[in-house]
Amino acid sequence: KLKALINMGGFMRQGDRHFVFINRRLVTKGDSIDISFEGAVYRFIIRDVTDQNAVLEPMEDEATTDLQKTGGR
Repeated sequence: KLKALINMGGFMRQGDRHFVFINRRLVTKGDSIDISFEGAVYRFIIRDVTDQNAVLEPMEDEATTDLQKTGGR
């Protein structure tokens, strides 16, 4: 279900760096993205980007709730 919320497209290259649009945000290797799902936020790091693919890896074992992430009460 979570994978369905990650939309990749628009790969490009500038010099030796590769970029990809993920959920309408331009990212490259080392960047992170947050995906909200059922009241929790899942964070992924972009491990690699090529001309046609991007590799994402979860940064945390457990999701944080929106409340925990924002420091709210």
